[in-house]
Amino acid sequence: MLRTPLCDVLGIDVPIILAPMGSASSAEFAAAASNEGALGSIGSLFRTTAAVKRDIDVVKELTNRNFAVNHIPPMFDADAFRHTLAARPAVISFALGIPATILCCRLMTSARR
Repeated sequence: MLRTPLCDVLGIDVPIILAPMGSASSAEFAAAASNEGALGSIGSLFRTTAAVKRDIDVVKELTNRNFAVNHIPPMFDADAFRHTLAARPAVISFALGIPATILCCRLMTSARR
């Protein structure tokens, strides 16, 4: 079986990462990838807060393996991001946008409201 340093960093068996494909994402798909030794991912693009939160909760029921959650800064959802932080996935990734430091500022601003 192919093993690389990435496997050690992410706590996975094979160097495969399921792309967080927004509307094609699901907890079941992410868990299936993770259960086979890859890194399953949950995407947030074009998805409701409730759907992202549901997938985060369900993936934790379907696997005890590592998984990732991806957020899209231009469509940043503070509630979904807080839920992600509370779930403590192995990886939180960002795509299509601004640096994470700006996201943190947005998160802190929305928390004050």
